[in-house]
Amino acid sequence: MIDKKSEHWKAQHWFFRISALGTASRKAQIRIELVLLGLAILETIMSYFDPIHTPVALILMYSLYSHVVFIRYGDKNHAWDTQNTRHVKSSKAVGR
Repeated sequence: MIDKKSEHWKAQHWFFRISALGTASRKAQIRIELVLLGLAILETIMSYFDPIHTPVALILMYSLYSHVVFIRYGDKNHAWDTQNTRHVKSSKAVGR
């Protein structure tokens, strides 16, 4: 669980915090990733038989890629660190 009231969370970049609205753990993010993967595979297979599914498949692939980048960003910046043992650079201090 992410403590969204902690200073550790508030130090994360604003786009990451907005993207994580509605979820409280990395485990939930992985579930979303797997659902997107399954839907993307299904739509890709369907687009082989009916080309009208191609735009949906491409949108799902882009969403999946974006979500994977989001999760890796959280891993890199220790956003899932429930103990708040890692220091996170403040997004305010980066611009200086």
